[in-house]
Amino acid sequence: GVRWRMYEMVTQTFLAALGCAARVRLTRARFGVAGEEFTSSGLAVEEAGWYEAMPHRRPAEVSLPPLRSGEALRVRVAVLREGETAPPPPLSEAELIGAMEAAGVGTDASI
Repeated sequence: GVRWRMYEMVTQTFLAALGCAARVRLTRARFGVAGEEFTSSGLAVEEAGWYEAMPHRRPAEVSLPPLRSGEALRVRVAVLREGETAPPPPLSEAELIGAMEAAGVGTDASI
């Protein structure tokens, strides 16, 4: 039940704290198409380290194909997607007061 999940979480966190550092390799490719610049990112876990104790915290690996600087690539598919951004969710009263205090804004009357 709940106690077992709590025990498991504490144990995993403790073991992760004692574990070796994890090492990831980030790769970023920049390329231009029709005068527009695009980027693509890859991530590979090179040494799992503490992720062994907390596999749910291990980032998802994303591989990029081998690329060379200045290499010309053929665009096979281009998709235009239309959408809208969404505003951040509203702050609760406690979050707002905390943010105001952290920024040194407001008075005792604000609370």
